[in-house]
Amino acid sequence: MPTYVRTMFAIALVAFVSACGYGPETVAVKVENARAKKGTHIFAVATDFKIVSQPTGAINTFPNGGVPRVSAHEARIYVVNLDKQTMRLAAQITDWGEIPRPKQVWVEGWVGNTLYFTLYGYGGDSRSGDDLHDPRELVFRVTPWGFVEQVEAYPEGLQAQKNSGKAGDAPFLRLSKGHTDVNAGINGSPGKASRTARFSLEPSTGEAQLTFINN
Repeated sequence: MPTYVRTMFAIALVAFVSACGYGPETVAVKVENARAKKGTHIFAVATDFKIVSQPTGAINTFPNGGVPRVSAHEARIYVVNLDKQTMRLAAQITDWGEIPRPKQVWVEGWVGNTLYFTLYGYGGDSRSGDDLHDPRELVFRVTPWGFVEQVEAYPEGLQAQKNSGKAGDAPFLRLSKGHTDVNAGINGSPGKASRTARFSLEPSTGEAQLTFINN
C-alpha cells in the first residue's frame, strides 16, 4: 500500500474513532408515583434523577442509537405538606442503593408518621443487560425524625393509597401524576377544587418546585 494511502487511511480512522464518544451531560428526571397520607393534606412523591450523556459517532450509536452514559443516578423522595405550604427532600439514595440495573423507585405508604418506599431493579451489567433471574428490592423508611433507614420488609398496617380520603370528607387530597409533576386537588379533584397545588420538577435541573393555583 502506498505511503500516502496508508496516511490517509490512518487519518480517516483517527477521525472516525475520535468522533465516537459522548455528548454533553444533561439532566433526566421523572416522577414515578405519589401517595397521600390518610386524612391529611400531606403527600409523598418518588422521583428518578439522572445525569446522562448521549452517545455520538458510528460505533457508540450502532446498531440502535447506543446506550447513554449515566454519571449520576439518584432516587429522591419528597414530602409535601400543603397546610404548611412546605416541601422537603426527605430521602436521597445515591447510586440506586448499588442495584446494578435500576428500574423504579416507589412510595409505598405510611404507618403512623413513618413513610416507606422501595427501590426496584435487577442484577446484570451494561453488556449483558438485566438479569431477570436476579431481581433486587430495597425497602427504606423515613422516620418522623427525618432519619432514612433500610429495613427488611414493610410492617403490617401499611396505608398505601393514591388519595387521602373520601370525597366530601375533608381533609382529603386527589392526586393526578404527570411525567414531571403531580397536581393535588385540596378537598376536591385537581382543576375542580377551589385550590390546587402543583409539585413539579424543572426538566433541565431536576429542581423541585411547589406552586398553588386558585380555581
